[in-house]
Amino acid sequence: MVSQGDNNEGYNSIEIEDSNSRLVTSVRGMIDAVPPISPDCCINRAPQGVRQLNEKAYAPQRVSIGPLHHGKENLLPMEEQKLRYLSAFLDRNKLSLEDCIRFVSGLEQRVRDCYLESVNLGSDEFVKMILVNSSFIIEVIWRTYYQMPENNMDYLSNRISRVDVVQRDMILLENQIPHFAIADLFNLAFPHHPKTERSGPSVIVEDDEDMEHEDSSDKEDENFVNEEVIHDLNENDNANENKGDIDMASQGAKSEDYSSIEIENSDSRLVTSVRGMIDALSPISPDHCIYRAPQSVRQLNEKFYTPQKVSIGPLHHGKENLLPMEEQKLRYLSTFLDRTELSLEDCISFVRGLEQRVRNCYVESVSLSSDEFVKMIIVDSSFVIEVIWRYNFLMQQNETDYLSKPISLVDVVRRDMILLENQIPLFVIEGLFNLALPHLPKTGELSFVQLSINYYFRSASQQNHIPQTSSNSEVKHFVDLLRLCHLPSTLRSLPPNGVEFATIPTARDLQEVGLSIRKGSCSNKLDIQYAEGVLTIPQFGVNDDSEFELRNLIAFEICHCLSDSYIIDYVVFMDSLMDTTQDVDILVQDKIFESLLFDRASVATLFHNLTLGVMWFASNYYYSGLCQKVNAYCKVPWNKWKAIMKHDYFSTPWRIVSIVAAVILLVLTLIQAVCSVISILQ
Repeated sequence: MVSQGDNNEGYNSIEIEDSNSRLVTSVRGMIDAVPPISPDCCINRAPQGVRQLNEKAYAPQRVSIGPLHHGKENLLPMEEQKLRYLSAFLDRNKLSLEDCIRFVSGLEQRVRDCYLESVNLGSDEFVKMILVNSSFIIEVIWRTYYQMPENNMDYLSNRISRVDVVQRDMILLENQIPHFAIADLFNLAFPHHPKTERSGPSVIVEDDEDMEHEDSSDKEDENFVNEEVIHDLNENDNANENKGDIDMASQGAKSEDYSSIEIENSDSRLVTSVRGMIDALSPISPDHCIYRAPQSVRQLNEKFYTPQKVSIGPLHHGKENLLPMEEQKLRYLSTFLDRTELSLEDCISFVRGLEQRVRNCYVESVSLSSDEFVKMIIVDSSFVIEVIWRYNFLMQQNETDYLSKPISLVDVVRRDMILLENQIPLFVIEGLFNLALPHLPKTGELSFVQLSINYYFRSASQQNHIPQTSSNSEVKHFVDLLRLCHLPSTLRSLPPNGVEFATIPTARDLQEVGLSIRKGSCSNKLDIQYAEGVLTIPQFGVNDDSEFELRNLIAFEICHCLSDSYIIDYVVFMDSLMDTTQDVDILVQDKIFESLLFDRASVATLFHNLTLGVMWFASNYYYSGLCQKVNAYCKVPWNKWKAIMKHDYFSTPWRIVSIVAAVILLVLTLIQAVCSVISILQ
């Protein structure tokens, strides 16, 4: 028994030793796998303690720079544009892609050492990412510094909103590449560029104070977006001259670890991969006008940008929840063909001829095949034409008509048709309409554009035509049509003629200084006027579709015409006017709101929420001139005193009578006193 017990103890001790040995091996392996902290470490994520207070101040909205946000879904659309900038960078300096990849490969480990957390990208993917991002930054800075003329084919130069967001993204701590990598690539590409003294980095991003301050405590040399930064890039080379030129020497250091054959094979694979990505890029078209809603506004509430019942165009085509309407769209196509006696062959031939032009209108590439794309355009266009035709000519309800029975469904379809992401270029729908009904006039009351306006603006009090100021513009799609109909009668002059930014006081503040708010007679809600102490605001109809319409108009202006953002400026104006429910009460009393389907607080919240995530330019604010006049009126003391007198002493007939009686009594008393004094003196 003793012997057996000794054996058991021996086995146990062996098992314990084996277990300990495995643990030692495991922990040792974990320790050995931890990369050493490099003294070059300078890029890390924002501390959680400050990040959780306002995450958007640290997360890029449009473009990823470096590995920390690389590959995020909402940033992928810019990857294609970065490749375009890489191609332009290579063409500008005649630098070969092979030289760039060989150069960046030599800096790979040093760049990796700059990040506090390990970068999980493979060597090829990491080098590719650094090259693409560095060349993108250099191109952005180059174009800004040399003030290159706008190019309709340039994704950034003709969209001021994108430039501003990209510049903002480039100053985020978590969105950085080491300065030396960009500077050395710049010097390799432009070896003869003059070098000047460094003046220190600065930022010219407008209206970004909060975000800049959030990141500035954790960054040193990450701010590239300024007119002197090109000199910074050059100066970086001076600082490293004692180390020798950073080009092939760096490659020589790497060759001690890898054989030259392996390096050449790796570089060759990378060159082939990047070259293939560049060659696969579709050309940028100046016809771009249909976008997905910007992530900054879409993430707040996706339902305002996503169709609920019917897909129009390719961006939501084929989604499972929208498939039931496909059968109904085919029924409408059949009716459309029967009504017009147009052959299906003619329709296909017509749309096929416009296919490339239609594709060019979408910012993102459409992956549908040619046949599938043409089929979708024909089906969706004929559906839109039929819906608008039936509304305008008040056709009798048909029991087999899916849309004619539930009114709620009609409203949902109409709402889906004004979503920015749910559009087809108007020229193809209008062209198909004119082909099918050649006897109808292309202008006037029976034109397709006017029939569409009738469909979208159903209330007689609403705008029912495109203002003369914009009638010559080509309507791009239905969202653009709504915007053109909303444009004020007097457009802004660009650039503004020395008008400084000013905001409007709240309705309650205006009332306190005696400024009157009256309902305007104009059907265009943006035609706000001020004259002689009277602010005239056109009536605004609050209904279930108001927020959908305004949000998509705002999204379109952000993407396409931020420098002409009349809708955004209107929303900012109304938001400034309404701070509390008391302000809303004043506007309701003055009949500014046509019908109040929501409670008072909801109206104020509606306009406030519309401004969230929206970028706008104070220097180009349409209502600045009007606000300055209003503020000047508010600063005159007599206006406030007069308002107090009117409110406290003349607000009701009884108060007026009592004041008049008191004045008469006072006058009589004074007369009596004077008479008494005179009699005494006599």
